[in-house]
Amino acid sequence: GILVAVLVMSLSAAAFAETLLLEENWAEYEVGHVFDGEGVWYDPDVEAHAEAGTPQTIVEFEGEKVFQIQSHPAANGKLIRDFDFVSGKVYVSIYQPPSGDVTDNIYVDIKNASNQRIFGLFITTSGNVRIRDAGAQSPNVYGLDPGQWHELLIEWDNDAQTYDAYVIYGDFLDPIIEGARFDPGLDGGSTPAQLQFEIARRDVPKIAYYKGVRVLAE
Repeated sequence: GILVAVLVMSLSAAAFAETLLLEENWAEYEVGHVFDGEGVWYDPDVEAHAEAGTPQTIVEFEGEKVFQIQSHPAANGKLIRDFDFVSGKVYVSIYQPPSGDVTDNIYVDIKNASNQRIFGLFITTSGNVRIRDAGAQSPNVYGLDPGQWHELLIEWDNDAQTYDAYVIYGDFLDPIIEGARFDPGLDGGSTPAQLQFEIARRDVPKIAYYKGVRVLAE
């Protein structure tokens, strides 16, 4: 009986184990590195950004290497990472400059293999957070102060087709949303396959920063 109980507990623990797939602090990239259309991180609009001089690149900011995302008037700034698991977690820290003349709306999205948004966070220039619930964008549900770093956590369950999102303050998780639903109406299906960072295009280039990316599979 004891052996069976231990075995069941072990199997149960294994079933809920998390595997760290990626811990990205940009250390392997030189300052000035430009992401192209290939590689593990890639920019699908690299040619348009090359022509405009608005690359997706690694910069030094506040004494550390970070990813700088950048838009131009004809194209959003994007950086994508493909993955091959269906349930998991993403941690990422974001920074929007305090001036709306410099930054704009940014996104942390989980997409399908056809690059269609299943769910994610939309953060306005002023730091208001909106979510996607069953494909519909919400009103403002949370506020983040621009001009400082914010660590975010998004976790999702592919079987339940739901996700949760939090802001991390030390050991405390402050919910942005819990139990929001995947978009059920996508031509490419609702199986997560891509992590995408993005910034909206405007009449002048806009920037924001991302760091501390961790991806875990469940």
